[in-house]
Amino acid sequence: MKYRLILIVFFSIIKLYGQIEVDTIAFEKIVLKDVQTLSERGMRIIDTLSHPRAYVLSGDTVPEALAIKKRRGMLIFDLLPESSYGTVLKLERKQVNGKGYKELIVYCDDTYGHSGLGGGIRQTNRRIVIYDLKKMTKIFDELYFDSNYQWTNELSDDLEVTSTSEYLECFNFEIEIKNKRIIFELKENEFCDTIDFSDFIATTWVYEIYSNNYISKAYPMSKE
Repeated sequence: MKYRLILIVFFSIIKLYGQIEVDTIAFEKIVLKDVQTLSERGMRIIDTLSHPRAYVLSGDTVPEALAIKKRRGMLIFDLLPESSYGTVLKLERKQVNGKGYKELIVYCDDTYGHSGLGGGIRQTNRRIVIYDLKKMTKIFDELYFDSNYQWTNELSDDLEVTSTSEYLECFNFEIEIKNKRIIFELKENEFCDTIDFSDFIATTWVYEIYSNNYISKAYPMSKE
């Protein structure tokens, strides 16, 4: 039954997008910590969730976290990936896996840089992370926006800026979630209007849940 389901998904993606390459992404168990009270983390509540009952927490020096209420105490975990030092842009609940309950979708931003008299750099990346709070798994974590902006100032003998040269390299994907699929489509926007589409093998990527443990990642080579 499992292999039949994989083949159905595989050929349905071929029908939609033509020649493809397929990879798989395994779900990850959420690493949970037991706490008796929220004051143990020194964080404040910025939002609440239901089904399950949970509290979104934030602090000045730590990433946002989610505390899930249990009979005694809380189960808590960081909402951002370990490699991220950013902040949560938006939270939403949406049906992703077709199981009759909504997953938690986290959009996060990680921006850093530096500047000085001679110029500077600003690097921004944004991720979408999806958690199944019923099974306590992270089912999705992908970068959908990346921007590398640099500028260099030409200076006079009096250290006044006489001219500035700029460089921007970026990509941006619009995201659509429907029918157990997460669809990434490469598109320019106001923050990224200089995409070099020739750097990409296609403009659309399809991620589809085909079991309780995996997402198939399809790289369409061409559209029919």
